[in-house]
Amino acid sequence: MDLTQLTSSALAKLAKLLKKKEALLERAAKIDRAIAAVAAIPGAVVGAARKKRKMSAATKAKMAAAAKARWAKIKAAKGK
Repeated sequence: MDLTQLTSSALAKLAKLLKKKEALLERAAKIDRAIAAVAAIPGAVVGAARKKRKMSAATKAKMAAAAKARWAKIKAAKGK
């Protein structure tokens, strides 16, 4: 699309969008600088993974039994 063919309202919208884009890019740059500053701190961990939740064998067995019961109920309902 040629910019010379745009209406004044379209050009105003375009200018507003470009201004918003610049503001968002500046905000992203600030965030990147903040992350870099935190990462530069000795001992700092950026983006640490969550600890894996552990489940006991008894809980796993209960969940498996409940799943089997659900599927048995569904299969029984289909068989009718």
